[in-house]
Amino acid sequence: MQVATPSQSIVSDLNVMPLIDVLLVLIVIFLMLQKVRRVAEVELPPPVEGYSSGRQILLEIGQDGSLNLNGQPIPLDRFQATVAAAFAGSPTKPLFVKSHPSRPYQDVIRAIDLAKLAGVRLFAMVPRSLGPER
Repeated sequence: MQVATPSQSIVSDLNVMPLIDVLLVLIVIFLMLQKVRRVAEVELPPPVEGYSSGRQILLEIGQDGSLNLNGQPIPLDRFQATVAAAFAGSPTKPLFVKSHPSRPYQDVIRAIDLAKLAGVRLFAMVPRSLGPER
């Protein structure tokens, strides 16, 4: 066992050479991976018959819980008939749902369930920041 004497000092330098070696190897690997990446080709399905990309249908749930379809208020007892009539010509068209931030999530789910009963199959949620300001 070797004991340090006053004339010998303990070396407290950090050996960074192995760290630099590892970093250089990682840089080389990442550069090689960048060259290996290729753009994936996407095959889109053919257009669906009966889908009309014209006017979008927006269901809004107001601050007081009222339901509006494209800006027109709908009483709850006529909701299913009104939604079914709006989707009569295009059953594969999505229903965009936008709720007031103060409404509970339960109201949104209730409206979606009622729309499902009316025959709507596709739903899309409208984020707060992208919805029209009223």
